[in-house]
Amino acid sequence: MTRPQIKPRYVLWVVILFFSVVGFCISVFFFYFLIFLVPVGFVIIVVGELRHWYRKMSWLRFLCFSWLFLAVPTFGIMPLMLASRLHRELPLGNSLVIFTGITLSSVYDFFIPTPDLFLVDHPFPPLTNGQLYVLGFAILALSMVPLFGLIKLQRVGRPSPQALDSAHLAAGRMISNAVPTPTWLSKRTSPP
Repeated sequence: MTRPQIKPRYVLWVVILFFSVVGFCISVFFFYFLIFLVPVGFVIIVVGELRHWYRKMSWLRFLCFSWLFLAVPTFGIMPLMLASRLHRELPLGNSLVIFTGITLSSVYDFFIPTPDLFLVDHPFPPLTNGQLYVLGFAILALSMVPLFGLIKLQRVGRPSPQALDSAHLAAGRMISNAVPTPTWLSKRTSPP
């Protein structure tokens, strides 16, 4: 009896899904720690780019990835899950809600100072379901800009296929002009 073989593409999708879920949880749970690492990483990227350790426009890629990794899970997906009550279906749903509530309360308190907001153990700002939907969809809509930027930046520094073809043709001509063909190869001998 033969054992069924696992297709490599399924393994790839499982790995991608696993790291997406882990990245989502890390982003929500450790938001305050990561928000302090972003400026340090940004300075390192800028210095590295100035010293030519990194590719051109690495700082912009870093900002796009930072937005997608920090803002989308906490302020985009979690408010939509809270408004639709989908967080109750997740194994870590209640823990994610507690950390999201603390983060949303801090942001709410920054814009609208509310002294009694943090008097409870697990604070949550006074937002309606409609406001949570608007926040989630607005952040997801704004996230299209960094995604588009990453797609465009992927092409920066990479020559187009037409340029590659012309460069290869020019290189072939240079090689053929630089190396003379021996006379015994250039003469065609016809059979007697």
